[in-house]
Amino acid sequence: MTLFLGLLSLTLLAQEKTQYYYNTHENEILPDANTSFKNGDYERTVELCNWYYIIVGSHDADGLKEKANRCSELLKELVELKDSGRIEEAKKKAELLLSTNPNDRAAKRVLEGQSKLEIPIVSDTAEVSALSIEELAITKDSISKQISPIESAPNWFHPIHEQRILNNNPSKIWAIQTNLLDWAALGTINVEAGLSLSQHFSMTAGCRYNPWEFTTHKPDAVYRNQQKTVYFGFRYWPRTIYTGFWLSLKAQYMASFSNAGILRAALVEGKDGYGSGLSLGYTFRLSDRFKLEVGAGGWGGLFKQYCRYSSTEKHFVLEDSINKAFLSLDQVSLSLVYILE
Repeated sequence: MTLFLGLLSLTLLAQEKTQYYYNTHENEILPDANTSFKNGDYERTVELCNWYYIIVGSHDADGLKEKANRCSELLKELVELKDSGRIEEAKKKAELLLSTNPNDRAAKRVLEGQSKLEIPIVSDTAEVSALSIEELAITKDSISKQISPIESAPNWFHPIHEQRILNNNPSKIWAIQTNLLDWAALGTINVEAGLSLSQHFSMTAGCRYNPWEFTTHKPDAVYRNQQKTVYFGFRYWPRTIYTGFWLSLKAQYMASFSNAGILRAALVEGKDGYGSGLSLGYTFRLSDRFKLEVGAGGWGGLFKQYCRYSSTEKHFVLEDSINKAFLSLDQVSLSLVYILE
């Protein structure tokens, strides 16, 4: 119980820190995105709009993102028409582009009849420099290296990985994890695999296995956490997959378990346990690939065979049940997660 309360306190503290970070930077992203759009830096505009959704959780920037994507396509078509000498068609594209972004310099230069198109690029010092199409390839890499104000986020929350999730297909990201607390509980071998289904949902499958028995110099001092367990379930991520809070629903089968010396002196055994479980947790970022997860949950169902003895020597049977219904704490987790993608 003390461990559970400690993990819950840690989760609430992380939520408070994350919310403070959101509120601090919420007012900085949209103005930066609007400035980038006015300067014709459409790639940067889309990137900031994605970040705004991840950090704030709002769709307020979706309209600006659509305009930036539209302008980006028009600009590409404009450059192709100009390079192929189709000036009249290029002027029509330029008019369409200016109707969406009246500040676009490349479109203005086409309508003014200038020989070279100039694509405005926002420099690191926030000054606008005009670059010709021939120079654009040289400076393309510098666009991706520009520093956003939200890249200074603390290590426990950083949106760069989640930005990659939005840009790529979020339904093809794999993760594998192991619960460190299970390993501490008398060496329970455990592994869980996850696959994202969308930006907010993932499915999981895992197993736990412990064949060990530990004894001491005392005759009845036997410690067991033996079990054979498999489970399959789904997770809901309110913000985005593998980030922040999650809620999990799973179906679980425990082929057998034998518990002694942990929390109780008696020996408890069971076979063929079926049921379902619900758990809640929070995932912290350690790096682009590694994350740390805390969580807790319970499960309930039916054991076809359930026995409770007064001691590990089975001297006296306290309970012998068939088809015993149960509801109990399932798992407290402190897991190390690796993102495979």
